Amino acid sequence: LSQIMNSFSIGDRQESALIMIEDIVPWLQNPEQENNQHALYITGFCLQYGLHWEQNGPEGLAFIRKAADMGHASAQCKLGFAYNSGTDVEQDRSIAFK
Repeated sequence: LSQIMNSFSIGDRQESALIMIEDIVPWLQNPEQENNQHALYITGFCLQYGLHWEQNGPEGLAFIRKAADMGHASAQCKLGFAYNSGTDVEQDRSIAFK
């Protein structure tokens, strides 16, 4: 029963996330958000996981890198994890821990 309940909860969260993303896509695509670190991070995350747009990990990571360079803490963390694991980028642990 707990496995079924966990699957149900995860499914609900994924559906809720998709609905929220659909609601903010016009904001993300607004040219005024071009230098908004939060918009860049969300766009990158969506591209990496195929949410709203076709999945494209390397392109998503490019958005995340730009947000990280602007000081977005979650983007910096996600970029470090990507380099540590070699996800969508060549693995380089020395860069990961910078």
